[in-house]
Amino acid sequence: MEDVNVRVIGYTKVIPPGKALKPNKPNHKLDIIKNFVEGVRMCGDNGLVYDGYEMLDCEVAMMQGSYMIIVLTFRTLTYVEILQ
Repeated sequence: MEDVNVRVIGYTKVIPPGKALKPNKPNHKLDIIKNFVEGVRMCGDNGLVYDGYEMLDCEVAMMQGSYMIIVLTFRTLTYVEILQ
């Protein structure tokens, strides 16, 4: 298998500001993006958590949408499987 360095951007600016309204409530949507990008880095690829509106050059971009869809996808697919 050929080594390919993939750049993954996790956009956080689009997450609703629920944390500002409820500071003691955990922000699961932000945690999902941060944990995914951490997994990307652990696999040796380039991962960035980005808190801005500009589109950055990358192979994979991720935004938090429906919580259920993201959780079900990550339970059945690992980051390495997505790359394949």
